[in-house]
Amino acid sequence: MLKYFITTLVSAALLIKVSHAQIDTLNIIAKNTVSPEFNSKQILHNELNKMRNDSVVRFAKKFLGTRYRYGGMSPTTGFDCSGFVNFVYLNFGVKLPRSSRDFAKMENKVSRENCGVGDVMVFAGGNPSKRPIGHVAIIISTENNDIEFIHASTRSKNGGIIITKLSESEYYKKRLVSIVRI
Repeated sequence: MLKYFITTLVSAALLIKVSHAQIDTLNIIAKNTVSPEFNSKQILHNELNKMRNDSVVRFAKKFLGTRYRYGGMSPTTGFDCSGFVNFVYLNFGVKLPRSSRDFAKMENKVSRENCGVGDVMVFAGGNPSKRPIGHVAIIISTENNDIEFIHASTRSKNGGIIITKLSESEYYKKRLVSIVRI
């Protein structure tokens, strides 16, 4: 119960912007009363990431239906897959590679079992023998071990920003290469 209370205090610290010294004080209290392994800075880091990732998803969903455009990076002219991922994350101050191939070279890879909201999925292209990497998407949900992602697709009826469930797409299931934590 006390651990939950202190975790809630640390989360609240995010909202009221307490100083690092105050968080360190919470950490000392927690270590003395809850357990020596308790780390409020880690909780703070995790809460910040969760808040950012939830915001990333809300922002990305605003562009559902925006048309597909090869090389596109704009909601007015259209997006390609990496242009969309870039556009979304740049809104949160995160600079990412412009090419889907460069996402595959990124470190911080996570397994399918450990992926989360905000992670980027990297897929092989339409013809994997010619394009080993050719598509990226942002994970928006991992409920019930089913990954749901938002992406700029040429495969939908009209192309554009759509949401896809991995379990419902043999095309993407077969082409998933890696998942990168942002």
